[in-house]
Amino acid sequence: MAVDLLTQNALNKLIESSKDSFHVSIYIGTAKTGPETRKNRIKFKNLLDKSEKDLLSAGLSKTETFSLLEKAHDLEENLEYWNDQAGGLAVLLTKQNFSTFRLPTDFKENVIVGKEYFLKPLIGFLTSDNPFFILALSKNHTKLLFCTKQNCKELEPPGMPLNMEKSLDLDTISQDKQHFPGTSEGTRGQTSAVQFGHEPIDDIKKQLLTEYFSDVNRSLENYLKNEDKPMLIAAVDYYLPLYRKVNTYKGLINESIEGSPDDISNKELHDKGWEIVQKHFSNKVTAVKERYEELKSRGRTVSNIDTVVNAAFSGNIETLFVGGNKEQWGKYDPALGEVIKYTRQRPQSEDLFDLATKHTLLHKGSVYFIDAEKLPEKGSVAAILRY
Repeated sequence: MAVDLLTQNALNKLIESSKDSFHVSIYIGTAKTGPETRKNRIKFKNLLDKSEKDLLSAGLSKTETFSLLEKAHDLEENLEYWNDQAGGLAVLLTKQNFSTFRLPTDFKENVIVGKEYFLKPLIGFLTSDNPFFILALSKNHTKLLFCTKQNCKELEPPGMPLNMEKSLDLDTISQDKQHFPGTSEGTRGQTSAVQFGHEPIDDIKKQLLTEYFSDVNRSLENYLKNEDKPMLIAAVDYYLPLYRKVNTYKGLINESIEGSPDDISNKELHDKGWEIVQKHFSNKVTAVKERYEELKSRGRTVSNIDTVVNAAFSGNIETLFVGGNKEQWGKYDPALGEVIKYTRQRPQSEDLFDLATKHTLLHKGSVYFIDAEKLPEKGSVAAILRY
């Protein structure tokens, strides 16, 4: 199963994409294994055909339409690609850009042609599917897992050292269950030992482990640039403080999965990690909802889509709650601050919830997709204003 890492940085680039050309956004649910994988390509082709019709109806010539969709047609012909899916596929393209994301979620089939990318499904994935990382550290294998509440996939950060034992030659330095001598400063000719967790580790071994963990952290720092998804460490207890000391990833949480990750499968790591992380997500949403209630009496909350869209475009939303996957098609005129709502999707119309989420994130606000019945107000949307 192939999973592509959707980073906040990648999402921001899609939000900020130039509005002077047509944007095509295609979403499908995909089968991961078995005979059903043959339908993946067929579903994509059908939506690609629809996007072609929509582009022609919007005024593009056949030549311009072919040029815009050329990479998507190339992807359609890549049979190997369609047999290696994760559950949901997003394909986003303009004349200048082409992006694909295979993600462990089930997207509703849709194709949208407009002046901006339709990104609500991706933003919803980053919030409602509660993605997180597990960094597994052991003698035999260092690995980074990208997880959601349902799935887990091992990633391959460029340059990350993968085998502690081979990198450090720890067995040459010491043997398990021994007392490791080391010369302490100010005690010339005498030896001392550092007891660290269940196993004694001398200063040399501790220094080598610290250097190894620093290399791991540096590779993650480059790979997870601008990310803040929660990350857990899975490791024996004496590795934990050493790694935390060199860590620079801002999403690392205090809880950890203790014990050697060599002894359990990735699925077991996922299950243990989700048990910890779901409480983290739940507590975060509860705290923000409590803040909503505190600010409601001060006039700093809104709960209708017209006001929310205006506030999002002006950068006045601190936190946005969106309930479920409801769509409200319409148009927004930023110059007049005017919202027009339609009863159904029309050519060149926009989902107002999609607009609100994108522009909230564009102005560094927070977005939470939660069940509609758990919103702080009845309806489909609610927001905390900055002022």
